[in-house]
Amino acid sequence: MIRLKLLEEDFAELKIPEELIEAFEASPEAEKMFNAFPPSYKRNYTKYVAGSKNKATRERRAIASVLRLEKEYVEKGKLAEERAEKRARIAKK
Repeated sequence: MIRLKLLEEDFAELKIPEELIEAFEASPEAEKMFNAFPPSYKRNYTKYVAGSKNKATRERRAIASVLRLEKEYVEKGKLAEERAEKRARIAKK
């Protein structure tokens, strides 16, 4: 019965909290990272932000989530650049 409930949540439409949508408006990079994630990651972010009854806490969590997503976006970009540079160096040899 519990597993069935989890499966229902897996296929339910994802409801992104208003606070997270507003935070994404300030950071298109974070929104790109969020949209690239699998549904389970997206659900974890949305539950984290929406899990508070206090609006100020939801806003603070949304901002923290966007900052974390931006950091990951930058790190993945740098990693991709480093890999491309390494491939170019190897190709020159």
